[in-house]
Amino acid sequence: MKRLLLVALACCALPQTVMAQGQDHQRLAKDQRQLAETARRLETLLELLENRELAEGNLQRADLLAGARERLLQATEGADLAAVMEGIASELWEQQTGAALEEQAHMVEELQALLDYLLKHELQAQMDSLLEAAFKKQAGIEKAIEEQKKLIAETEALQKGDLPKESAIEIAEQLQELAEQVSELSFGDPLLDEAAKAQKEASEKTESSPEESTEKQKEALEKLREAQKEAQRKSGELKQAQKMEELINLSKEIAAILERHVLSLSSMKDLHNEHPNGRTPRSARVKLRGLATEQVALSKEAEFLLTEVNTGGADAIPFLMSKLVDDHAWLGRALAPPSYRCGELEIETGEDIRLGWIEILEAIQTEAERMREQMEGGNMSAGPQSRRPLVRFAEELQLLKRLQTRHSKKLSRFTHRRALLTEAGMDIDQDDLRELDRLLLTQEELRQVYEAILARLEKEPSPAASGGDPPTEEEEVF
Repeated sequence: MKRLLLVALACCALPQTVMAQGQDHQRLAKDQRQLAETARRLETLLELLENRELAEGNLQRADLLAGARERLLQATEGADLAAVMEGIASELWEQQTGAALEEQAHMVEELQALLDYLLKHELQAQMDSLLEAAFKKQAGIEKAIEEQKKLIAETEALQKGDLPKESAIEIAEQLQELAEQVSELSFGDPLLDEAAKAQKEASEKTESSPEESTEKQKEALEKLREAQKEAQRKSGELKQAQKMEELINLSKEIAAILERHVLSLSSMKDLHNEHPNGRTPRSARVKLRGLATEQVALSKEAEFLLTEVNTGGADAIPFLMSKLVDDHAWLGRALAPPSYRCGELEIETGEDIRLGWIEILEAIQTEAERMREQMEGGNMSAGPQSRRPLVRFAEELQLLKRLQTRHSKKLSRFTHRRALLTEAGMDIDQDDLRELDRLLLTQEELRQVYEAILARLEKEPSPAASGGDPPTEEEEVF
């Protein structure tokens, strides 16, 4: 697949995608500037790769990169940039499949990975910036509402004669200052524009007619409250859009890890079927070393993903992911020399890993579907303090229950295997002792994670706020 082409096209479509999610966010309309910034980053990356190819004496590849970079520098308009980036992607793809540049695939893959990384973090930074601006606007409106309420009270006091007439000048000045502050918050917001206009009119009327000034101020207060509700709604949409993007990115990366593991597991099963007695001949050891390397790589990628994902305080998913990191690493050691083990235990571990990733993926997809329905229904929370866990309590609990079920089966298999070996007169060895320690440690960690989830639930204002009901007796399996 031409993933580089898709990345380039995504750079053009990104602001529109986020705008569709966020609905009516003017700052996302600056796609021209963002596309140019992305193009500059691509130009820098192409130059670095060109220099590397020159240093290694790969002149043909260096010329290709130099030409691509030159065309990118000459493009000035947004449409030109999109067309050039698409052309670069297609050209690199054609060169990749050409017989004269068989090693081009590695360079293109490296470029794809770096561009994917830049695109992902650009979107994250963009969403963070938008949220920060939205919360700042909310805070500004709230402050303006409080100030407006105070000025209304003072104007009514002036109207009743409870304040001296000289106070009208100060109130008028404060109203004018408030109108300017509200205008600065507006950025084209019609409700805030109307509020500022009413405040200016109230300022002009304060000395001559406190009654009319009060009415204008109440009109301004009503507009401010409407603007506050609208700002909260838009902040909620942005927060949902941000979390939806996190879920989509996470599910894609997990799906990629799962796909690679399934291929590795399939090869393991083939080897096991060819040599069911567990003794691997020399002819199969090269393949086992390759499978071991893949499992170690998957462990590292899963560990990196765990550090990247924003769990929002969730306990179950990071715990389950950490166990999968360990399982991938354990499987890599078992398949590698000097063990070269590819027996039933290794196959079972591989199956457990597969099921674990599937369960996490299903939990994330369930949460994404729930969020989609919530966004369509317009039921969204706002406020920087309302960050929720990656998935709801119900999904977290189900993940732990399934992990506990699988873990109980592991313990049973271990006990049964040890009983058979003991009957055969074989004492427990160091590998079995390490495996037993690992199983017992996981069981204790499961209990601790379950208790942490319950403790977090108790701090929530209500069960509904945490996204699920409290656990039933049947759910208390730990």
